[in-house]
Amino acid sequence: VVYSSRRLTPGNADLYLQSVQGAPPVRLTTHPAVDDNPAWSPDGASIAFTRRVGGGASPCQIVILAIATRSEKLVGDCPGVAATRLAWSPDLTSIYLSGEQSLGHPRSLYRLDVANGRATKLTTSQTGTWGGDEPVVSPDGRHVAFLRRATWTAANVFVLDLSTGRTRALTHDAERIWGLAWVRSGK
Repeated sequence: VVYSSRRLTPGNADLYLQSVQGAPPVRLTTHPAVDDNPAWSPDGASIAFTRRVGGGASPCQIVILAIATRSEKLVGDCPGVAATRLAWSPDLTSIYLSGEQSLGHPRSLYRLDVANGRATKLTTSQTGTWGGDEPVVSPDGRHVAFLRRATWTAANVFVLDLSTGRTRALTHDAERIWGLAWVRSGK
């Protein structure tokens, strides 16, 4: 399990690798910025994560850490946000995240190309809402489930069809929803 913690440096979070057998955790990052929101690659070889530099006053960076070599690769910047959850595509070519077109606009979903660092906007949310958040890619890579938040505590689950660009609501009750996961069949 990889997690973010302020274990050794209060005020600064780094990533740690914890064995399920109970061995002591291994510190993976030591950067003075906040390393957060880790996401394992589907092949288990890398972890993508956000790095908040400048105390969150500027957009976060997306970094990929190769587990075997502990080498880091800066992939790109978060579109207008200080932090976001990340989700890999099954083919390892893209990372999905939420971001803002500009300050004060609702969050949208973006696809970040791992090879060139370009972020492409995929969804648009209604003005005056929090917007799209917490993307999770289906096992076959054809859909992204995400939360569309009216406010921080009122959300519905949506699914984005990546081939058509259409979104569809799965819930309609605007409740507190935190975290999404797909079953292996993707249904």
